[in-house]
Amino acid sequence: MADAPKPQPDSATLREYELYDRSVDVVSAFHWLYTDTKELPDLVAHFERYPTVKIRVGDTETKITPDFTVLFKDGTGLVAEIANIARHENSVEKLCRQLLNYSEITELPDGTGGMVPVKGVDVLFLTPMKTAGDAVQRVFSERLDNTDHWYSPDGRPALMQFAQQTDEYVFQLWPDKSINGTLRPHGDLKLASLDVPQLVVKPGHFAQNKVQYAFCNDPVPALYLATRLIVSVFPVMHAEPREVFTTTVEDITAVLRMQYGQGRTADVQRALDLLKTAGLVTRAADGSWRILRGRAGLGRENVHISIATRAAKAAMPKPKAKAAQPMVAGSVPLFDNAEQLAALLDGRTAGEPEETTGDLRG
Repeated sequence: MADAPKPQPDSATLREYELYDRSVDVVSAFHWLYTDTKELPDLVAHFERYPTVKIRVGDTETKITPDFTVLFKDGTGLVAEIANIARHENSVEKLCRQLLNYSEITELPDGTGGMVPVKGVDVLFLTPMKTAGDAVQRVFSERLDNTDHWYSPDGRPALMQFAQQTDEYVFQLWPDKSINGTLRPHGDLKLASLDVPQLVVKPGHFAQNKVQYAFCNDPVPALYLATRLIVSVFPVMHAEPREVFTTTVEDITAVLRMQYGQGRTADVQRALDLLKTAGLVTRAADGSWRILRGRAGLGRENVHISIATRAAKAAMPKPKAKAAQPMVAGSVPLFDNAEQLAALLDGRTAGEPEETTGDLRG
């Protein structure tokens, strides 16, 4: 009999997790750069990790959500987007619309919950080094430099390519300055305008930042949030790791906001639904959730893969039970017949007399 197929986590789900996690890394790297290095923090009034900015498009007020913003003490700002451009043209059109909106920002978050006017903003978009050449062609050549296209900002955005290595991230402004935009200098420090041959950031530089903030300003994938709940949120809510405890979506969201400054009930609901599929939580009739931490057994590494694998296993079709063999009318199952069973055990044919031993003489 062939072995049953092993459950495989959904590749699209894992890819979504990896892209989001990489974006968190990139935001955390810049968060560290602008707030925790020797050179730049003195220039920065506020780094905003979860910005929401209002602009007017015609007669309509629109909310936009860059991946991060930097408010400088000189009254200017930086607005950034991490762009994973897809092959279809709508992906590029959407990015250009975002970049155009960012160029029209006139105020930025100030770190107190309010907004302050800025004298001008630079627009930075970051894209993987592997696809940076394609981004240059499709954003700059085919759109920005095409007089028939609607994308026509007052200033050119700056493209920064990046590569994720095993033990570091490498960032580099696109080297062709005849086509790429530039960032204002903020004094004589070249690093402030990111005008360096390359910027190398190791995970150890931003590790504490990532632990502290954990998310970025994009919609959080269910698998990413489910992993975060298991690893760092549920242990805060209930210290005893082997005990079941009961909670609600609202309580979990409140803890997320307290820990990380970010949390949405809809995201929490989707994450709990995934954990339910994986057999790690259950939902009560009153809508509360029972967290089965004692059953997790997920280990310390690759928790997201364990959750995805459990969910994939639950989604696999159950093997069909073998059909019972038809019985001849009037027959009795073998082991319901005591004589047949006894005969089978000592090698006789049913009905054959038992062999006797001993003296038969009378």
